[in-house]
Amino acid sequence: MAQPTEEELLILNSIIYTDSFAENGQGQTVYSWANQFDVNSIDNTKKPAEISKAEFATILQTIKNNPTIYENMLINDVENSQYANESGSQRITQATISYGEDLILVYKGTAGDMEWRDNGEGGYYNIADTKQQQLALEYFDKTTAAHGNGKIYVSGHSKGGNKAQYIGVLRGEQVEHTYSFDGQGFNQAFLLKYKELIEKNSGKITSISNELDFVNILLFPIAGNRRYIDSSTSWGVSDGSSFSLSKKEAEKLQKMVASGTDNGRILLTLLKMYGSSMLTHKVGAWHSPYSMFTVGKHGMLSLNAEVEQSELMSEVQNLFAHYVKYMRKEDWRYLCYTLMSAMQSGSLAYGDDYSEMPKGFIERLSALTKGYLQKQRGMNGQDIFRLVNSLFGNSILGNSIGVMLGVGYEAVPSEGYTDTIRDFTQATKDQLLALVEEVEDEPWWDVTKWDVFYRVDKYLLGGIDFPKNSSDLMGYYRKVIDLQGTSASEIHRIFDDVYNAESIFASKIMQRKEEAEELFQRLTEIAEGFR
Repeated sequence: MAQPTEEELLILNSIIYTDSFAENGQGQTVYSWANQFDVNSIDNTKKPAEISKAEFATILQTIKNNPTIYENMLINDVENSQYANESGSQRITQATISYGEDLILVYKGTAGDMEWRDNGEGGYYNIADTKQQQLALEYFDKTTAAHGNGKIYVSGHSKGGNKAQYIGVLRGEQVEHTYSFDGQGFNQAFLLKYKELIEKNSGKITSISNELDFVNILLFPIAGNRRYIDSSTSWGVSDGSSFSLSKKEAEKLQKMVASGTDNGRILLTLLKMYGSSMLTHKVGAWHSPYSMFTVGKHGMLSLNAEVEQSELMSEVQNLFAHYVKYMRKEDWRYLCYTLMSAMQSGSLAYGDDYSEMPKGFIERLSALTKGYLQKQRGMNGQDIFRLVNSLFGNSILGNSIGVMLGVGYEAVPSEGYTDTIRDFTQATKDQLLALVEEVEDEPWWDVTKWDVFYRVDKYLLGGIDFPKNSSDLMGYYRKVIDLQGTSASEIHRIFDDVYNAESIFASKIMQRKEEAEELFQRLTEIAEGFR
């Protein structure tokens, strides 16, 4: 059997979002499932993965036109027993599909409030493995345990893409290839803990994302092959999907009509509803798996053209990387918690509560943002005004918002990166050099030294664990030095760079001091001239 194509995998990662696949798919071929699926069951007011009824019809037609492929894809198992929200209306879904002698695993994207919280925890500095990543790995181990000699392909969209990459790193030796569609990256704790496995297996991981996707830009990417696809998102006008009203919206209009509301006001309300639906579909569809398809001859779907990542999303990605690098730990955790809370719809918080804003958070966030825009982009208040104004079509509203943000930007008192104190004293340098010397000179057979056990841990237990070792900084540094193969010359280079930067800064401060003294002297002379 031929290797599944990226288009075929993306189709599987689209249909897994339907209730029908989760409830009725097991035991059927993908082809037979598509033939019995009722496309009218798609509610355009609640589009699965922001895929409209007309778009699902195209997916089904592509499957039906390729029986030699999809008749050979048997849905062996669909696991969706875990609820993802308090009402039980959403479930975490993962599936195993046999394709000849090979296996294809498909992980559905974020299913509900619980997984949104898990997304946030994946950004915390002290969590290398989230609960949902570990459960995804358990499913992989269980479903592949009895697999023969065939190849294994792992795939997922959005959070499912993150789960797929997680498995691609930890079980890379078993996997033929991993495909992540719009999947987010990983935090620094994960990168540190699984450094060697990432280096070993990243070449077997491919990340494919919409050029405008806003999820794959989160945290740090680990895929060896990263590609961006031309976005085919629409406003949902041509297929009419944005003109569908929810039950709540329809009831509101009916009440307005029954109460004798002016027709003009009713029309304005209807237009607002349509406009909101169009905007939601346009932006939401940037993260839809369907947005990477193009429709060809006979209504057949294929992957759209490869392009560069959009400048907007690239800039946002760089900004968030800046935040991760320079934010206080408690600030970054609060930001992750708050962003994911905004995506939740229920009242249950799930996980630990970090909803209390750290004191001074807004000021530090503003300073970091201004520091990034000034140092990386050279932007000032006037640039902010022009940018915002252009986004609003140079309108009165754009002028007002642009002035407000431009003035506010200039009012931020600091452009510093961080107020975290970093110790580059000679004593610290000497300590690190001593650790390098110990690691380099230590006999491998000396079992009285802990890093002999660390070498075993490195290969069997996943390597360095930042949360566990962070309380003993010298022990932690020693592990990092051992893991990275850090040399004495590298320690010297780092400290020399810092000392050089400090010297340049001191020179500039001295120059400003001399200029200020000269100015003060001139002012003094002028003042004396008036006496």
